[in-house]
Amino acid sequence: MASINTTPLSKTGLPPGSLAYIGPEREGGTIIASIAYAPESVAFFDGLPPEDAPGITWIDVQGLQEVEEIAGIGEKFDIHELVLEDAMNTLQRPKFESYDDYHVLCLKMIYLSEGKRVVEHITIVWDNKKAITFQETKGDIFDNIRKALSGGKGKLRTRGVDYLVYRLLDTVVDHYLEVLADYEKGQLYIEEEILENRGRKIMERLARLRKEMAWFRKQVFPLREAVMSIAKTDHNIIDSKNVKYYRDLVDHINSAIENIDLHKESLAGMQDHYMSKVSFKTNEIVKVLTIISTIFIPLTFIVGVYGMNFRYMPELEMHNGYAIVWGLMIVITLLLLWFFKRKKWL
Repeated sequence: MASINTTPLSKTGLPPGSLAYIGPEREGGTIIASIAYAPESVAFFDGLPPEDAPGITWIDVQGLQEVEEIAGIGEKFDIHELVLEDAMNTLQRPKFESYDDYHVLCLKMIYLSEGKRVVEHITIVWDNKKAITFQETKGDIFDNIRKALSGGKGKLRTRGVDYLVYRLLDTVVDHYLEVLADYEKGQLYIEEEILENRGRKIMERLARLRKEMAWFRKQVFPLREAVMSIAKTDHNIIDSKNVKYYRDLVDHINSAIENIDLHKESLAGMQDHYMSKVSFKTNEIVKVLTIISTIFIPLTFIVGVYGMNFRYMPELEMHNGYAIVWGLMIVITLLLLWFFKRKKWL
């Protein structure tokens, strides 16, 4: 994943509530786009919507590096500086908070773009009239929602802001499952390499995947707790007719967590299997070397005896002594090979 190894900018020493972008450096500034919609109408705006925009408003802020721009949005909509601080901190873990006049959810978008895994921090702030999304970079995975609003199809225009937030979260979770399916393809490829005794740096790749799975779980698990908190009817955060959607979303998140745990177990099993194969291969090599050494022990003894520089050694005067020694060594070698074969060591 691209964001795991990035070096964040530091705000060490700044007091709480100080706005500073924490994350990898990005190109471009902050772009604001808004959509105001009602059951019978929809309007798209570059920048913030007009004060008299009818119905529900979705304000999408892409790019978090322009501190003054983010601070201006917070001032206009009376968003607490601690909320803006979390929105600008890409290392912030997923969490849900409910304030007097609005609610806040921080989470990670994890999706595939051109075959690569992308991680992006996103914060959703909403009340009963509007939703504001603060996104780390330009571009996202919400075009399906924009098209649904533009076309007037489905329930988006007729439901409240809480349903819009549900659709945003549901899209994020759907991409979690898509990314996990991509991980599964990678694991199957590595498994084939292990079975076919090919591939390089397999242990390093498996260790990296296990690390990414652990990181992935740390992002998804708190999101489940957050959505469960939202779904509690006693909080009065969402309309009662939308509670079932949030509960269904919790089921999807549970499915993602189960998939992550299965991937982690599978990776651990693959590591054990790979180490067993490496150990078996090493043992086979050691066995062959041991057999070779065992064969050469008596041969070395014979050569050593007749290599001594004694003046009187009867066998040295034999006319066929050289051939006899060679024959003896060949017989010993064949007998040892027969013995090893009988013991099924070969």
